[in-house]
Amino acid sequence: ARWQSTENIENVTVVDWSEKNSLARAAKAVVTGRSQFQASVNRNLALTDPYDVRVNIIAPENVENDFLSNTTTLDIGDLTFKNILGYRKTNSFRMLDLDGMDVAVVQSREDGSGDSTDAEQYSNEFQVLGSALDAKLDWVVGAYYYFMDGTAIQNTASGGGQFETGTQESTSFAL
Repeated sequence: ARWQSTENIENVTVVDWSEKNSLARAAKAVVTGRSQFQASVNRNLALTDPYDVRVNIIAPENVENDFLSNTTTLDIGDLTFKNILGYRKTNSFRMLDLDGMDVAVVQSREDGSGDSTDAEQYSNEFQVLGSALDAKLDWVVGAYYYFMDGTAIQNTASGGGQFETGTQESTSFAL
């Protein structure tokens, strides 16, 4: 959305949202170094359609992204002031069958828990723009700030199970 309240002030806002809900992710094991899994690999190798696989769990992937940016520009002749604001939020959940076989070796837990990510990002940039030397030199001076906060959970069974969780926080400044 673009709004120009006066000849010298312009505001542009962009909003974006996307969502993905998929069950169409699967791997196909074609080789194994363990004899106890060879029968499962052979069942996959016997399939002639490359899109046909034998796995032991359905592995959904759900991702939602929200995005907002706003740019406000004030032009006062020789100087232009610009502020750029950004926001993004990401939520995701997925289950994995990493071994690509119809037996449980390396996969998400059968209780329905899987991997998830929840993160938010904020940024703001302020600029002063101008020209000098009879318009032979264009210049920009600015300041930038970025902040991200997120949590990730990895919940994959492998040789007795694995559960990892972590948080991340990141801050950046620039002049």
